[in-house]
Amino acid sequence: MKNPKKMQIDRKKILLFLIFLSIFLVIIPSNVSSSSYNIEVSEDQGIIWKCNECDQERLKRLFGNHWDDNGTGIFEDMRKGRLMRWVIRDVDKEERFSIETQQMEEAYIIEYKKWVWKEVEREWGDEDGYEEIVFYNDPEDFGEDYIFKNIVPFILPMPFGDYLKETDLYEGYTIDARVIPSITCEIEENDLDNGRPEEMVKVQAMYTEKGIVKSYKLYWQNHHVLIDISIDSDFNNETIILPIIIIVFYIGLIYLIYRIIK
Repeated sequence: MKNPKKMQIDRKKILLFLIFLSIFLVIIPSNVSSSSYNIEVSEDQGIIWKCNECDQERLKRLFGNHWDDNGTGIFEDMRKGRLMRWVIRDVDKEERFSIETQQMEEAYIIEYKKWVWKEVEREWGDEDGYEEIVFYNDPEDFGEDYIFKNIVPFILPMPFGDYLKETDLYEGYTIDARVIPSITCEIEENDLDNGRPEEMVKVQAMYTEKGIVKSYKLYWQNHHVLIDISIDSDFNNETIILPIIIIVFYIGLIYLIYRIIK
């Protein structure tokens, strides 16, 4: 006959093992990582931004009549009061062609579904398309005097200060990775590929601890705000609900195991 005390000790060991296993599974990062940089967004994560200001007439004069047409990144169909939504489809490492090295290079690939600027009261419906963000494993593969699409990225590898220091950026960039991670970029007249803008503009962006833009402002003459975008906390419940569900699930699991063993 088995010793009851020994059985009780064995049960406690099993319980402790299962608890530690559960905790270990929770803290395993699901993102792509390397020894230097991490992509902190994850598959199925939803992000929503709100446009608080959009001076269409001034933007048209600075960037041309088609500044908000298809293929213009975050500016596509932008209007004040509307929302833009991204849902991450996949985060992986693949090879992409580098203009700088003229060969395939290893890169982080963030694929996402996008809903361009929608009326607040409307249903999202089907996505408007799919896009991807490419970050080379070696930041130097971007080439010289690089200007990001949308002037600043809306998602960045972390720690982004280290990553961007290794990137040969356009001279107008200023990186601040201290208390409030941020990027400022001053684009001089005619410095974009299409010969725009007509006058100097400045973009200031602040980021979350996950490397996601939480505030994006485009200025004309240093103080006139032409675009003001912010992450919309009222609609970003997707990023909050999942961790809560996971925590509740594991608390319930631990309690159930405890009851069974007891």
